[in-house]
Amino acid sequence: MLGFGLSKTFWPLVVFRCAQGMFNGNIGVSKTVLAELTDETNRVDAFALISVAWTSGATLGPAIGGMFANPATRWPDVFGNLWLFIDYPYFLPLAIAGLLSLVAFVLALLGLKETHPHFKTKRDRDRKSGENRALLAENNTENGYGTVSTESVATRPEDGLPQRPSYRSLLTPELKIAFTCQGFLALSDISHVVLIPLIYSASTKLGGLGFAPSRIGTILGVFMVCNALNSVTLGKRLVKKFGARTMFIVAYASFLGDFLGLMILRVMVRRAGRVTTAVWVVVVLQQAMALLVSTAYTPLAIIYVENAPAGTLGTVNGLAQMIASGTRAVGPAFASSLFALSLQSGLLDGYFVYVVLMGVTLLGLWFAFRLPHAK
Repeated sequence: MLGFGLSKTFWPLVVFRCAQGMFNGNIGVSKTVLAELTDETNRVDAFALISVAWTSGATLGPAIGGMFANPATRWPDVFGNLWLFIDYPYFLPLAIAGLLSLVAFVLALLGLKETHPHFKTKRDRDRKSGENRALLAENNTENGYGTVSTESVATRPEDGLPQRPSYRSLLTPELKIAFTCQGFLALSDISHVVLIPLIYSASTKLGGLGFAPSRIGTILGVFMVCNALNSVTLGKRLVKKFGARTMFIVAYASFLGDFLGLMILRVMVRRAGRVTTAVWVVVVLQQAMALLVSTAYTPLAIIYVENAPAGTLGTVNGLAQMIASGTRAVGPAFASSLFALSLQSGLLDGYFVYVVLMGVTLLGLWFAFRLPHAK
């Protein structure tokens, strides 16, 4: 964070941004920790909180960036004479973000206990080792027929680290389907994220809504708040009632309504030449579809927990996160290029991007229906 804020040329920005991504493997780890801390009675509630944390960060991050960028100009009495904030106008918001990361690190270091079954069991055994040795010394006879085993707890075979699973052992039919669904979900989601500001900001002549950045920010901010509330209320209740597989299918299918809503917005604006009340109604419905889509992540996380072979949950979550991150790396170029191609070439009268994305969603649904049922 600090290095990014102190960069003045392009390549240092790239290097520090790559470093941020390299050290951001905490998403897969956090899912594994939650799975090890919970059971089938409260797992859905715990995983639903991931969306709340993610949404809070996605809302707070842009606010910090917009509020504290270029502080020497914004608050000259305080920062106007400090060369650091004059030469590096984006250092302050990135320093604040880095401080939040440091606080999270300290909290985890001091308050988060080990959840891995092997290390947790070993820690508990080490704590009782002195007591166990005393019992062994007191109860063992010369012939070895005491009531307590003469084998030291600390030397049991299970004390060794679990054997690292091969990647081939992880590619079970159930996990192959789940990984594929993870890729389709990430591609559809990032395409939606990219298209929203493009369509909302494009002029009405191009079939966009012509919204100002402030209005787009307000719409997305309201969506983030509703998304957080939905994750811990309706979303988790639906997963508990209908099951992870069914809820993932329904949530992912909502992309069809989302992309169709964006297409309808283009039709309505082109005909009316302006944003009417009916257009606003479709905007609300389209965002409602996006809210339902956001509930797809919790069911998929539950499916990984239920189908990961013993001792492989961390690796499974890591692979799933790698697939999602890789897809999100190419997704923005994919969606924005389709949008530009649709406008410039007039393919399908400018609706080519929506047809392609709905086709991608249908293909993803084909795989979603092949997800394993709850065990």
